[in-house]
Amino acid sequence: MTPTFYKKYLVELNMIDFFCSSKDNTCTVMLPCELAFFNKMNKVLSLYSKYY
Repeated sequence: MTPTFYKKYLVELNMIDFFCSSKDNTCTVMLPCELAFFNKMNKVLSLYSKYY
């Protein structure tokens, strides 16, 4: 899964605030438990893809 997927998914859920710079087109994720959440998402998605 690409970071873009996570960005779109999380932004839609309003779980993350992005501070985007139009200068270099990069976004900074503002979320303390970001890594833990992404790891959990990876597990969920890998399980999902196994069975569906």
